[in-house]
Amino acid sequence: MQLSPAQLRELVAPIALYPDPLIGQILAAATYPSEVMEANQWMQQHQGLTGDVLAKEVDKQPWDPGVRAITEFPAVRTNEPESGLDG
Repeated sequence: MQLSPAQLRELVAPIALYPDPLIGQILAAATYPSEVMEANQWMQQHQGLTGDVLAKEVDKQPWDPGVRAITEFPAVRTNEPESGLDG
């Protein structure tokens, strides 16, 4: 599948200004779309957790490290489609 320049810009625009290490985490997490959806749901259910308590609870989850890493970035998680990353 070949994308036009306009399609490519549309695809990368939401993450174009993120730092490279964060993009690496996003790409790693994108290979586990069901875990990303599960993490989003879990984060919504645990909105009261912050800081070290949140980090410790996230680390207990069985998700891929890339998925756990993006839980620290609400803007990244809210940019992911609700139907997952595999669509």
